[in-house]
Amino acid sequence: MINRSKKTDSKKVISKRNIIGGNPLTEGSLCREITTLRGQTDTIWKVEFHPSLPLLASASEDNTVKVRQLSEDRLSVTDVDTLYGHTGDVFSIAFHATLPILASSSFDKKVKLWLISSVPIRCVTTLEEHDETVHSIAFHPSDSLLATCSDDGVIKLWRIFPDNSYSATCIETLKTDPYEIFYIAFHPTMPIFATAHGLAHVKLWHLSPEDTSSKCIATLEGHTRGVECVQFHKNGNLLATASDDKTVKLWRLSDDLSSASCIATLEGHTDCVTDVKFHPTGPFLATSSSDRTLKIWRLLKDNSSAICIDTLKGHTSYNHSVAFDSTGKILASGSSDSTVKLWDCYKLSTEYRRRFDLTHGSLATSLIGKITESPAVLTHQSYMRSLLQQSIGNVLKINTQASRTNADTIKAEKYLELEHHQVQPIIDVDKSEDIAKSHGGGRSRKKYKNKISRKNIL
Repeated sequence: MINRSKKTDSKKVISKRNIIGGNPLTEGSLCREITTLRGQTDTIWKVEFHPSLPLLASASEDNTVKVRQLSEDRLSVTDVDTLYGHTGDVFSIAFHATLPILASSSFDKKVKLWLISSVPIRCVTTLEEHDETVHSIAFHPSDSLLATCSDDGVIKLWRIFPDNSYSATCIETLKTDPYEIFYIAFHPTMPIFATAHGLAHVKLWHLSPEDTSSKCIATLEGHTRGVECVQFHKNGNLLATASDDKTVKLWRLSDDLSSASCIATLEGHTDCVTDVKFHPTGPFLATSSSDRTLKIWRLLKDNSSAICIDTLKGHTSYNHSVAFDSTGKILASGSSDSTVKLWDCYKLSTEYRRRFDLTHGSLATSLIGKITESPAVLTHQSYMRSLLQQSIGNVLKINTQASRTNADTIKAEKYLELEHHQVQPIIDVDKSEDIAKSHGGGRSRKKYKNKISRKNIL
């Protein structure tokens, strides 16, 4: 039963005026903060968008889940409901792609299924077979299957029965390391899922044809501290992992999906990397960190590495989660400052790709040559503006605002160098950013010393 002793927040609408009037774009930035969502009173551990509907959920240390709805144009946000029922921190949430179900997991060792087809949203099932904190949950992308993982190294697979009031039965229990499993994620198309472990590795699992059993097929090692998150790329052959060792690693899956090899290590954060998410349509990924920043990375054309193209600052405490909406135009982030922030990524998904995604090597090569031949009668800024417009025309429409041209030109030069001259990738374009000093501690859960026994890997 849901504990309704706490009064659910009344609906409130964040106006278009507030969103459009957010912080202005700084010179060269690709994303901007558009609004701050409040209403939960403690750390936001997880933010999650619905795979297709304009719904956003956030899980908090205050034991609640808040559900919000975005307008069709993504320019306004409305509070839908606040879900009460857990008696401990809510660490993870997940929407099913086709069923009207939201799942949540908690420090109270329980998993709850919520029916989101009507308001108020109500709990329809509570799963209580884990013996320790349930850190992460994930729905199968097409089946009525739920995977959960917990502090004691246990994975459980649950079959959900939509025709029976969304009841669920545990169909398999897997015991791995006797330490925390922090994240679980399914492959988008193949019968594979991955788990991120506190012992600094990732495991790949293969599901049986009937999705009734699974076996470990590979262990990926390379991180030096606990792995906080694992994500599959939409094309299925790329994997990203985020770790307390301050890095993100990219892994390429073998053709038979039986193993994976590390192809790149992305450095730039100065504290634990707590989450990583791929952009749903473009060659980008976003990361969150305890250093209080978010970073946007651009994958190379062959997905062999990535460069940092933007660093987002706005939260005043550790960041724990990041998520793109289904259009890729909105990014959400959750933090220990008790807020969810929404970021406008429209420029990232449209203007940036159109401007820098060159497909003709000869054009790029000739462009680089002309960049070094700037005539003295023109300023560098005006020359670059006219040159890019003349050379690329309608293929790459350049924003000619003088305040941004120079920064955009520098990013273009770096990108062209990287893609067509194979120079060493530039890990972070912005060398002048003032990032907070390292604070250490996996998931920044220092206050949980007495709750969670965590073994750091040195």
